[in-house]
Amino acid sequence: MPYSHITTEERDFLQSAFALSIDKSIIARILGKHISTVYREVTRNTSTGYYIATEAHKWASTRRLKTKPQPKLGNAELMVGRYSCGVFPTTRFRPCSFAS
Repeated sequence: MPYSHITTEERDFLQSAFALSIDKSIIARILGKHISTVYREVTRNTSTGYYIATEAHKWASTRRLKTKPQPKLGNAELMVGRYSCGVFPTTRFRPCSFAS
């Protein structure tokens, strides 16, 4: 099964299914997700023993934003201010002390 994030509608279904005490393996089959995805979703997003879809979606969105890669700096931006000797390293390593 290809990996995909759980949608809001799927979280609503999870909440209803858990309220009806439907087995997680059956839920996974209905959603077309791997059973470990369902277990992981429940483990990460359960509060006080209950799975609440709106809260789960907020928590998952927050975690997803934290893992987004930060924009990378260009080479010139990385070099400026990094070396106290004022000389940029070229093809051969020149010993410089790093500015802290």
